[in-house]
Amino acid sequence: KAFSFRTEQEARASAYANAPPVMIPFDNCSECMLCDNKFSLLRRRKNCRNCGICICTNFSCSTNWRAKMVPETYNVKKTSTVKVCTSCDSLAKRFQHSLLEGRYETALELYLTGNINLRVPFAFKSERDDMFPVHCAIKGKSEKLLRWLVETQCCPLQMFATSNKGSKSSKGKEMDNYLPSLKTSKGRTILDLAMESEDCGILRFLVKEKELSVFEVKDLDIVLRAMDTLIKEQPLSRDEITDSKVNSSKIETKKGTSSSAKDNFTKEKTKPAPSNAVAEKVKAACKKPPLATFAKDPFNFSTCEDSDEEDEVCFLDDDDAQSVCTTLPDVCIICSEKNIDCVAAPCGHQMCCLKCSKQLRYCPVCSTDCQFISIYQP
Repeated sequence: KAFSFRTEQEARASAYANAPPVMIPFDNCSECMLCDNKFSLLRRRKNCRNCGICICTNFSCSTNWRAKMVPETYNVKKTSTVKVCTSCDSLAKRFQHSLLEGRYETALELYLTGNINLRVPFAFKSERDDMFPVHCAIKGKSEKLLRWLVETQCCPLQMFATSNKGSKSSKGKEMDNYLPSLKTSKGRTILDLAMESEDCGILRFLVKEKELSVFEVKDLDIVLRAMDTLIKEQPLSRDEITDSKVNSSKIETKKGTSSSAKDNFTKEKTKPAPSNAVAEKVKAACKKPPLATFAKDPFNFSTCEDSDEEDEVCFLDDDDAQSVCTTLPDVCIICSEKNIDCVAAPCGHQMCCLKCSKQLRYCPVCSTDCQFISIYQP
């Protein structure tokens, strides 16, 4: 057979994949290299056709692969099945699973063991469709794995004709412009799997960069679904980008005006209500030491301390102006005899005399732990 490659890297990768492993001679190995049991008449010795080690025929050490799972140069006797060790079998299954799951780091770690061949399909007995590694990477929707297989490891995407037999039909003349891509055992091509995955990155890589033709896809429904995905994922044009920017700026200005209007409304809402005659009297009284108003609670005193927060003043309606009781003079709320001559610190409430304050530890108004300081009123 004669092979033609575009670059030296592709030629070296193909030579490495088709070079058979070195078979360890039976004379140099007296026991199985997996189970460490000695070979005998019933325990025959075999070479793994994938890695070359000496193994026994026990089911835990060896298994059979289809001949298509190894290159033709590995199968010298041209048998339908080849004997391989269970270590290579497990490694190949794990590698296939990592490709189908799209796990790049796991697949790279398994490949570096040296017993993974990227030019043969996975044809296990449990598989319904035999696929190459590039097929598995596309099915796993991993553009990174596909690029690694094609660009770094030089895995082929197309099939090359090796014979000149037969005449060209009319259909063959139409297909002369492009080479068919690799197919699975069920006849599905690389583009069939790529369009089924509906991954825009994989489709762009295969069609635009690798120049695979979409004319080999026979299922029209798959093509239409892939086109729908590509149209939705297509980047916006310049006119659409400018229109979107204008619309976003309009929305931001609307949000800014609405937020400013909302702030103005809240400010107006938080302004104190216009004071009536009764409220003016209450405010004037609060400038002096606080006075209790006899409403529902005779011991509810208002705060007259100046602070950053608004003074909490209970405003009365006009209808209740006649029912308001007059305020008491500045007398102690405990003994009701002496005038108020102390202030609670740090809250600033004034409600008792200095003598009665000695019995208090907490402010009766706000229940704050405080100390009482004597004051002198004019």
